[in-house]
Formats: sequence, C-alpha cells, structure tokens
Amino acid sequence: MNKLSLTIWAVLVCVVQAVAQKDPQALEILDAMSKRYQSMPAFTANFSYIMENEAEDIDEKFEGIITVKDNKYRLQMSGQEIINDGSSVWTYLKDDNEVTISEYDDSEEEITLSNIFSIYKTGYKYLFLESKENGTLDVVDLVPEDRDKTFYKIRMEIKKADNQLKNFRIFDKSGSRYLYQINDFAVNDTITDRDFVFDEKKHPGVEVVDFR
Repeated sequence: MNKLSLTIWAVLVCVVQAVAQKDPQALEILDAMSKRYQSMPAFTANFSYIMENEAEDIDEKFEGIITVKDNKYRLQMSGQEIINDGSSVWTYLKDDNEVTISEYDDSEEEITLSNIFSIYKTGYKYLFLESKENGTLDVVDLVPEDRDKTFYKIRMEIKKADNQLKNFRIFDKSGSRYLYQINDFAVNDTITDRDFVFDEKKHPGVEVVDFR
C-alpha cells in the first residue's frame, strides 16, 4: 500500500469513527434482530461469501452452509468443515481426510454467522444510515471502539418486516471487503449438542492432529 493510499485510509477511518455513535434508532433495529435470532432453538443458513480487493485484483466467491445453536456452530464450505462446540474446534479437510483439533479461543472475536447477531452489544458504536428498497430494508453501520482491530466498519442490511439479517459487509483496513449474503434460512429444532462434535466413525482412516 503506497503513502497516498495510507493517507486516504487514515482519513477515512477517522471520519467513520468520528461520525459513528450509539444511535438509539440503530440500537432499536439491532435489538429487534438479535431478539429474533436468540429466540430460536437453532437455525441453518445457506450463504454466499465474497472477498474483494480492487488494489490486489482479488475477487473470490464461494457458497457455504452453517448450522448454529447457542455458541456452537457447524460450517461447511469450499472442501472443508469447521465444527465448534464452544470449547474445541475441529477443522476437517475433505480432500486430505485430515482433521485438526484446537481449543476454541473466544478472545479472537472472529466475525461469523454464529455471532454477528449479538456482536454489536460490546465494543461497538452503531449508526442508522438509511432505509432502502422502498423502506423494506434498514442499513446500520457498526464501528469498533478498539482502533487496533484489522477492520474499521461492519455494514448490516436488515429486513424491516421480520428483522432478518439479509447481509453484512466487513471493511478491512487492508482495502479488502468481505460480504456475507444469506440466501436461505430456516429454524431448525432437531439439532442437538452432539451435532457439534466431529464423528471420526463417519470418516474412516481420517488423520487426527490434536493441538489441545
């Protein structure tokens, strides 16, 4: 990144952080969305993920499926499966028939479809931007209070009729943008905690690498 780009980025971040606040209208929208998802026993969502960086000429896209229950999730995407039971994380690579196990560290604060619905509650300012698509979609920005984070903004689009999250976009300081688009969504009341543990019996001959 050249000097001019760094200067523009620094100005942009300062402007975003100066404008953002704990906007009551944004909070009302976010609370309604969060309440909707927290009332569900579990859910499954099909989503698209797009990563763009114009300066680096990067434009990547893939589809995924995630199932969430409380703080647990099972994520399937791009030849791998990630399972988190709240204490351990299994990362399974299908082509290699290998699974890596590590301890879950919630301090890393990775932004995913498992925590995006409540992430605004701690460490963020938020601002209502606009209603679009004939008033059916509310747009809210989240700005982290910690300026050392690798991103400076999360933009969420939330359906007004049912408080469902349509998509969210993460604006990284490197110039990259990460878009998560929810394509299909369903409440799932048949999921149990056992669904969030990797089952070696279903993968004969799997190589296990345990870092716990």
